[in-house]
Amino acid sequence: MAQRLDYSDGYYYGEVEGGEENGFGIFYWNSGNRYEGDWLNGQMHGFGTMYYANGDKYEGYWKEHAKHGQGAYYYADGDTQFGYWSEGSYQGFDDPDDAGYDDGGSYYDDSDDSYDYEPTAKQSKARNRLRRGLGGGSSKPTKKSAPKASGFGKSSGTGNKKGKGKLIGRIVLKSICCLFGLGIIALALLQFFATEGQVPQEERIAILVSQSVSGFFACGLWLFYYGTIVALKKAGLNIREDLKDPSFGEIITVTVTETTYSDGSKKRESESNIIAVIFLLLFKFVLVFGFIQIYYAILAPILGPISLIKDIKKLRTEY
Repeated sequence: MAQRLDYSDGYYYGEVEGGEENGFGIFYWNSGNRYEGDWLNGQMHGFGTMYYANGDKYEGYWKEHAKHGQGAYYYADGDTQFGYWSEGSYQGFDDPDDAGYDDGGSYYDDSDDSYDYEPTAKQSKARNRLRRGLGGGSSKPTKKSAPKASGFGKSSGTGNKKGKGKLIGRIVLKSICCLFGLGIIALALLQFFATEGQVPQEERIAILVSQSVSGFFACGLWLFYYGTIVALKKAGLNIREDLKDPSFGEIITVTVTETTYSDGSKKRESESNIIAVIFLLLFKFVLVFGFIQIYYAILAPILGPISLIKDIKKLRTEY
């Protein structure tokens, strides 16, 4: 029977044995991350999927809370990384030892291409999808059929050409925003010097400062809009997790009152707090969305140019 275990950083809902997570279960972190899969003695161990708050996803094997064995990491930007992990570290497409890779001793050992227990239909389907991504019908990938890795072991699902195109597209967008912002600052400086002696000094300085701030924020304009998308997803995820929470129904109450009159007739009236609950969820959505938007509004002008520089360096080193 499924049980719920509460922790300071989130809660677990699934099979429990001996007061610990054992079997199949889901852990919801307050950060927005979510793990669905096998557990052993309170740790992620076996086959499972981790959904990260930033949109990334890892599907594969785990050992004692770490990625260990075959896996596929799906990045939010569309890139995909197939291969093997060992205690959380990516090892590449080759099996770390020629004799076969053990996922931890209790779930799967590909030395004889067999399971130590019969997997569920859902797990079998996911594992077959992993095998196809790794390049064949067997659990061990071949270099020819596996996707070609880029410099950091990260590869696009359809090859490096697509990944390079996306990267160039991001660089162009970020460059336009940065140039637009610098252009605003340059025009502000020209206006400041051109109006010397014609406009009061205090007014000239005020105009220069306000336009420079606008130009500064324009440099990170793309990141601010990206932050809007992130805020919508994050706020929506919080609401969905509340609705999926088995205990959510407990806060919805219906009060029934019965009145008996002197003539013996009765009148029943019911009152529900469902409207208040809906407003509570909407308030939470707006609160989460607002906090994330403020975060990006403050940091976008700083992180925007930094991100552009990183993408240019990545283009030069990986492609």
